[in-house]
Amino acid sequence: MRWSEALVGHNLPVTTDGFRGQSLGTYDVISRRDADLLLNWLCANMGFCSLGSARAALVDAPPDAPLEFARAVCAAEGLDADVADSHLFRQVLGIVTDAYRDGWPT
Repeated sequence: MRWSEALVGHNLPVTTDGFRGQSLGTYDVISRRDADLLLNWLCANMGFCSLGSARAALVDAPPDAPLEFARAVCAAEGLDADVADSHLFRQVLGIVTDAYRDGWPT
């Protein structure tokens, strides 16, 4: 199951359209291992632990871009559409972007 299929029924958009017109660059797809470690870190350090079936989908088929990954995590947690403008979302996006750019530290 793809991560976007796991989010059916959530009200948060998970596309990269309209994120304040910012270009987030081009990144390699994050590895399954790094996606798993990243989600473990987001749970332990930021409380994003209630991802349900979206967690497995994010690990099995990570999105192509950090913005999509961050939005999928927030949507799976049930955060509303205003999350994209929140400080919390920017923190999650920063961590996810670093993982996409540099890989997860071992």
